Amino acid sequence: MEYIISYLISILATLSTQANGFLKKKALEKACQVVHREVKKGIQRALFSALQNIILECHKQLYPHKFMGILPIYPQQHRNDLKWLDQKRDQLAKALKQLQQDKPIDNALLFLNDFASGRNSTDLAPTTDLDLVKEKLIAELLKEEEIPECYAKKVKTHLFDQVCDQFQWEINYNPHVHDFIIQANLTQLTTQKDNVTVIVTLDVELHNLNTPQLFGIVEELRRHGMEVSLKIRRVESGSVKLVLEASQKGGKQLQELFQSGQLTEILGISIKALSLEPILRHKNYPVDLSQWLQNHFSNAIDAGWQMLEDIFAQPIPAFKATVAIKRAKQIHLGESHSVILVVEVNEPENQEISIILRVYPLDDTYLPDNLKLTLLSESAEPLETILAGIHNDCLEQPLSGIAGEAFSVNLMLRENSVTEYFVI
Repeated sequence: MEYIISYLISILATLSTQANGFLKKKALEKACQVVHREVKKGIQRALFSALQNIILECHKQLYPHKFMGILPIYPQQHRNDLKWLDQKRDQLAKALKQLQQDKPIDNALLFLNDFASGRNSTDLAPTTDLDLVKEKLIAELLKEEEIPECYAKKVKTHLFDQVCDQFQWEINYNPHVHDFIIQANLTQLTTQKDNVTVIVTLDVELHNLNTPQLFGIVEELRRHGMEVSLKIRRVESGSVKLVLEASQKGGKQLQELFQSGQLTEILGISIKALSLEPILRHKNYPVDLSQWLQNHFSNAIDAGWQMLEDIFAQPIPAFKATVAIKRAKQIHLGESHSVILVVEVNEPENQEISIILRVYPLDDTYLPDNLKLTLLSESAEPLETILAGIHNDCLEQPLSGIAGEAFSVNLMLRENSVTEYFVI
């Protein structure tokens, strides 16, 4: 997916730069080198979801009616186009489900993998103008015969706006994609929304649910959730799974209606499940440890890192007689447990920088039992894990790396988890 990743992240970067004023070109290059499996899936899902939303927009344009429980009669002048849109909707819904289950994508969509990996694009080099990549991808998407005019027009004019919007959703709600983007230092992600994802699983097969019925269901959810911004993110096949976006208030109201059984009565369709997923909000952006070696600590202070003597009441023996740079941060793991994470950074030796991570109890003599420290790679893969036992007063994890490498450390105690991100 290197080409698509390069293109999508460059578009996302443009929008994020306009919104947040932050982007590092170096990170874009890194994103093409470190291709995480979950990020690939996120980008594929963003593309399929974007196409699916274009199909729904076209359907609404050609047949702007919503029905509940009845079979629509399509007008003669648009019947073929609407049937084509219905078939494409089901094909994409199946692909989204296969993607979710890590199954091979439908043969009709395999060209996306070929195109992305360059197997069908030998004339493209990594430095190719991204507009050319965009043109070639659109050409592949529109190769079929008898494509509805409205669909072709929207793919040409709105596809990548839709993809970028869907990928932003992946960043906000998909922890794998979110952590990768944060660790790659691509952009400081902020959002003005306080939304949730609402996942509604209907007890009906997709082929038994026509698109006007789908719009009718969403309209009823919107009306009873009192949420005007309720938005379809994607539709998955099997027992139809609607992935929607709503406000916190609207999502909670829908959940209460589901739990009381009223939602099934309102829609007239049995609902298997309804769940809410909050937006991911990581406040700790990567801490640049190379700045510590240059005695620049302003960003670290903003992120909550302090000098040891400001946190520890008594000197810690492990830190005596060392010239390394050390900073500490309080980590709260639930209401009753807090620990101190200490990072020790040594001067480079043959371009290698050695680092030691230590965890100490804050107010107690010992660390809580089963406190787990996990060292993660730049692509969020676990490298080392250590566990606190009975009467442990310190966890220690050494590591080393060269300038520009990124890593993170996760501290977990039962259901409470905190991750801190670093770049050397």
